[in-house]
Amino acid sequence: MAKIIEVHLGDYRPVLHFNMSDVECNRGSYVILEVDRGAEYGKVVSDLSLSCKVKADQVAGKVLRVATEGDIQQIENNRLKAREAISQCERKIHERKLDMRIVQAEYSFDGSKVIFFFTSEGRVDFRNLVKDLARVFRVRIELKQIGVRDKAKIIGGYGVC
Repeated sequence: MAKIIEVHLGDYRPVLHFNMSDVECNRGSYVILEVDRGAEYGKVVSDLSLSCKVKADQVAGKVLRVATEGDIQQIENNRLKAREAISQCERKIHERKLDMRIVQAEYSFDGSKVIFFFTSEGRVDFRNLVKDLARVFRVRIELKQIGVRDKAKIIGGYGVC
């Protein structure tokens, strides 16, 4: 039976199950993960003494290794690049006069993808925005619409909803 752990993928994405195989890590450790389109990072959130009962089709990938100092530095560099990406994305949104607000951006560990999280009152046709951003960043672009509660969680809101 494979060891399965729960990992909080990136900074703003969901908790997923990963195959731990031969990697020794602890709860709270940063790990480098193999996912369907490259490498990602995440933080182990499950207790390793408890084995998760998960079906094989629910496993998102496998843990490659515990993050090294170089990996942690790359994660920090990606966070800085994401801050710059937010301002460029906001500029493009303003140019296209779209009714949406960027909440956060996140680079994948290997830098092959940027995910922008946004809020909007209704549906937004952002196909041309994605093309503009792909020309600027030269990586895969994902735009994910989130609700106001998700926004509050991302920006660190607290209190009664």
